[in-house]
Amino acid sequence: MVNQHHKFILFFLLLCGIFSCTTEDSPIFVPEKPTDYLVEIQQSITLDNKSLAERLGADAQNPLIALLPNNHIKIESILYKTKAPDGTPVQASGIIAYPESEVIRGVVVAEHFTITDNAEAPSSVLATFESALALYGYLVISPDYLGFGSTVHLPHPYIHAESSAQVSVDLIFATREYMEIKEIALDKKCYAVGYSQGGYAALAFAKMAEEKYPNDFTIQAIYAGGGPYEPQQMFDLLLEKDYTEYPASIPLTILGLDYADNLQLDLSGIFLEPLLSNYKTWYDKTKTVGQINRLLGSNTISNFLHPSVFSPEPSADVQKLYRSLEENRLTQWTPKAPITLIHGTEDAVVPFINAQMAYASFAARGCQVDSVFVKSGHQETAINFYMTLLNRLT
Repeated sequence: MVNQHHKFILFFLLLCGIFSCTTEDSPIFVPEKPTDYLVEIQQSITLDNKSLAERLGADAQNPLIALLPNNHIKIESILYKTKAPDGTPVQASGIIAYPESEVIRGVVVAEHFTITDNAEAPSSVLATFESALALYGYLVISPDYLGFGSTVHLPHPYIHAESSAQVSVDLIFATREYMEIKEIALDKKCYAVGYSQGGYAALAFAKMAEEKYPNDFTIQAIYAGGGPYEPQQMFDLLLEKDYTEYPASIPLTILGLDYADNLQLDLSGIFLEPLLSNYKTWYDKTKTVGQINRLLGSNTISNFLHPSVFSPEPSADVQKLYRSLEENRLTQWTPKAPITLIHGTEDAVVPFINAQMAYASFAARGCQVDSVFVKSGHQETAINFYMTLLNRLT
């Protein structure tokens, strides 16, 4: 049974809005010797349970905060070397959170949910919901993803498996180099966790870690919640219904795959006005998902996507998009680590078919896969995800 304290804590935290905070001045750490991945530590703060809650937008005087361990943690923004989808070297950013006592219980790779405003990136806020696990002794690693933080000038490769995975892998290597300099021991074991886009990124990271870096990582468990693991199937379903509760994510997906897979799409045959003339401004990393939804002005997809997208005889550009969606599915591999899939059966943002197909595929391959399927929508199921995560890891 899930600990009741965890229920209250997570329900409280998930009701708190994430606000952009002004980060404190702190020394910048630069390694004295050349490193393969670590560039520098840009900021460093020390928080207790109350100040972490405040950073996430909560009232530190709320009695529920006292239920979090009264420990001190460090949260640091980190700059590291990785590469863009075309192989170009870039310096990406993220955050790490760990107990100030320097006794590390385990490593959690925590992938964040969908954002469109750079002010919401982990390195901007200097906290994520998953950072609370550092209060329990974990080192929590959270990439900004390409397109946010230090790479805000780049397009965001949304729902692109290889890019999502690579930025996480390289951030772990950079964190290991930093911890080695600090003489803090880390082993190869880690957990992959995330909700919504984060659930997709967690699976993508675990896949790359197990298939390409088996000597560098041992994935202990994967906790993936509400993720779009079957992007083509999801796209088809949304087009069939001609409705979405999350309209901003559809152009975001098209723009992300166009960049990451170098599709070179003629967007005049995919976007309708006013999206076609304004997408660069609307997706300029200064607007939240809610603001973009309002700018799009409709939950009816045919009001902002071109009729050719719905045609039974798709154009060459639409065919390229569909091939990219298919290539970025995450259900056609055989995970070694146990997987827990958390999803809402009434999810109209990321339809339940994603979890159904992932569970069926992994089970058919003989994987150890568990399901936590609840009768709720996307936002409500996030509470179940974080409840499950805290209960299993603490």
